[in-house]
Amino acid sequence: MGTHALIKVYDENIDLLTTIYHHYDGYLSGVGKKIAEFTLGRMIVHGFNDTNKPIANGMGNLAAQLIYHLVQVSGMVGNVYIDVPSSGEEEYIYEVYFSGTDKEVKLACTVDNELRFLGSPAEVLEWIASMEDKQ
Repeated sequence: MGTHALIKVYDENIDLLTTIYHHYDGYLSGVGKKIAEFTLGRMIVHGFNDTNKPIANGMGNLAAQLIYHLVQVSGMVGNVYIDVPSSGEEEYIYEVYFSGTDKEVKLACTVDNELRFLGSPAEVLEWIASMEDKQ
């Protein structure tokens, strides 16, 4: 049995765009780290933006890129699904929000219905590293 996770991606108005279900490795140092690493430094733009940084053309495009990334790094069929309703058995819920003026995202992590973290991808990676150091 896998460690199930949901990843909810919201648009700029905090309306839910999509829910991604991840069947295996849903824990913080698995899926949580993958989301944080993927979104780290990725700018949310509207239209073309000539920059050397990775970009997404709005949160819908970020959601599509994130789904593609998770499927690619998963390396297995049957691990990543979109728009699957919650079964209530997901231990980890990750939420991806547009942070506003800085053109970056914020990530929230809930474990067993308790908010564990809300912050930038860099802050999430630092938090995960500190948790790993304690183990």
